[in-house]
Amino acid sequence: MLVCTPNGITWRQICKSGLENPDSKIGFYAGDAESYEIFWEQLRSTIIQYHQVEFPDHLAWQPDQNFLAPMSTPPLAPVRTTRLRVARNLAGRRFPPAMNGVERQQVYQLVKESLQATPGVLLTLDELTESQKATLAASRMLFDNQDRFMASANILDDWPIGRAIFISADGSSGVWINEEDHLRIISIVPGYNLPKAVEAVTTLLTALESRLAFAWSNRLGWLTSCPSNLGTGLRASVRAECSPAEATKFRQLGLQLRGDQGEHTTALGSVYDISPQQRLGLTEYQIMDQLNEALCSVFAASETL
Repeated sequence: MLVCTPNGITWRQICKSGLENPDSKIGFYAGDAESYEIFWEQLRSTIIQYHQVEFPDHLAWQPDQNFLAPMSTPPLAPVRTTRLRVARNLAGRRFPPAMNGVERQQVYQLVKESLQATPGVLLTLDELTESQKATLAASRMLFDNQDRFMASANILDDWPIGRAIFISADGSSGVWINEEDHLRIISIVPGYNLPKAVEAVTTLLTALESRLAFAWSNRLGWLTSCPSNLGTGLRASVRAECSPAEATKFRQLGLQLRGDQGEHTTALGSVYDISPQQRLGLTEYQIMDQLNEALCSVFAASETL
């Protein structure tokens, strides 16, 4: 008998991207919230290894949300921008790897209605002009359909149906609709400024939370398509210039270094996207504090040499 979730998600669908792309770091994409229950034993070791956590015997594990920004946030010259990205999926709906065109349009409409009272502009990807694309790309607020890992997971099916980007009135934050998850709430601010980034992203998140219910598990926190984002769903990062020695120190402190354009990209010269890897079992504050401590430690040490 074929094992599947109530929405018809099979193990073959969950690991399809990893099978087609052996160089995947994770290789799994959940098709719905129930994927983490039905296929928990298959996913458990990957989740533990990625987030470096062990689960207690009781189910409650993910701590309560805490978006307090760390107090010690001095200006750090090598940091060009500060970026926060929060992933969310709507409760009771299939996730992007398992959605069809109609479902993507339904999610788009729900999010559109939820943002009506929020100052800003909503842009559908199928109507973007070349000028708008260039502006969004320059501000790192554009997403596209070029990722082969997501393509293998069927996340890019029906492109560009139901895909849109909301940009706040001041341009400091935005919402991606129907990318890897139903929602990616993003803030990008100049220099090193975690408090300002937190204010921008939580303003949008609060507006959405007042109208929408998100998929949640006491054990795994906010449920996301990729297991790497479980827990807080938060990726706190900076875009910074650092030397090879500094890059090594960041890695030794457990931080991820990606290319300047994010996941699956290589660094351009000495500019990296730097962030803590663990998102599960920690609060948002703890993740940001880990980033803050590492940046202050590495860059402050360099300035004294």
